[in-house]
Amino acid sequence: MKNLALLTILSSLLAACGGEAASRCNAETCLARCRMLDYLGGTCDGNACRCVGLAGPDADADADADADTGPEDRGAEDASVPDGWLCPPPDPLEGDYFEFSWFVVPGSMYCDAGSYLDEVYVHDMFTPREVDVYKVLVDVPDKADEVPFLEGPDGVYGTADDPPNPEFQERTLTLDRTIQLVGGPNPNAATNSEMHIDSSGIYLLGGTGWYPGIFGDDVLHFNFDGSYVGKAVDSEMSGMVDGCCLGYDSVNEVWYLLSMSRGVYSSAGGDWMLEFAYPDMAGDHGDGLEVAVGPEGEIFVYVSDMTSNYIGQWSRSDNPCTAAVETEWNEWNRFSYKELGGSRAKLVEGMGLGALGHFWVTSGDGDGALTDAVIYELGGGRIGQYLPPLL
Repeated sequence: MKNLALLTILSSLLAACGGEAASRCNAETCLARCRMLDYLGGTCDGNACRCVGLAGPDADADADADADTGPEDRGAEDASVPDGWLCPPPDPLEGDYFEFSWFVVPGSMYCDAGSYLDEVYVHDMFTPREVDVYKVLVDVPDKADEVPFLEGPDGVYGTADDPPNPEFQERTLTLDRTIQLVGGPNPNAATNSEMHIDSSGIYLLGGTGWYPGIFGDDVLHFNFDGSYVGKAVDSEMSGMVDGCCLGYDSVNEVWYLLSMSRGVYSSAGGDWMLEFAYPDMAGDHGDGLEVAVGPEGEIFVYVSDMTSNYIGQWSRSDNPCTAAVETEWNEWNRFSYKELGGSRAKLVEGMGLGALGHFWVTSGDGDGALTDAVIYELGGGRIGQYLPPLL
């Protein structure tokens, strides 16, 4: 299991191997850091440190010959890793990212989330034409990735012996306003109406389903004052997809929709087309999706199940950390984390990406009694190297 040291390792490694603080990779530092992460070796490739060969129980992690091992099935030019990147292990391990904050909202049933700048937008199941907007405040935003706790004596992050981290920046989440959505088709009830927020306004799922009682799969656009603009996606097959979660690729102007059966669909404004389906991540059904541009311009689709602590990362781009050369949708990583907030496991009922450069997730049924939802914050660690900079 990855522990808190991983976050420090990644930060210092990126600085030593291509980050803003340095112009070249230090071979000794690269090798040492990779071995601390249970690789057989590590080698500099331009400004990047490439870790290679995960050490097994019988592997000799000190074998110098392994330090120069690189990906197979690639030419020398194709084997390079983008500057500043550390190839992560392929297996999901707790500690790939962290839970930074969690907020219980009494009397709420928040089931959809979006985030933009320093705000988190949430949608209550019982009031589909209302969107609550929360302000996220933190004293030192540049320290947003400082985790709440430090690794305790047992060497395992997320256990009872972990002391508070004095560098952690406490978050304040304050209800700023409630937006009344006026005009146009009805948004879906929460759990099937995740939002996308950008400078042009609020987008959420709604419209008329193909059968009474079935939610619509159109994307409805509202201004920040709540007035209706029109449909960003007008699908003739509306309601057939059973979509719950929404994301937007602003580079290619493509919308993405997740169905609860884990199908990921795309639309440029018309009917939805299936792009890929991801496997069961031990979470009952699909319930979270976001789209983000990676550090090298890759388009990443992030997906999550309702009852698991995994986030899958998918892209059409070639993954530099694998030997194969990918040209179709492929899972780059499956990240996991140790849940810390509260006494019970929190659901994923929609997630947004934005404030503090992190994911903001709504839990829906927060306490088992249809009240007191939780809004919580995820990010940092290994997943952080792929996310957009601090917002």
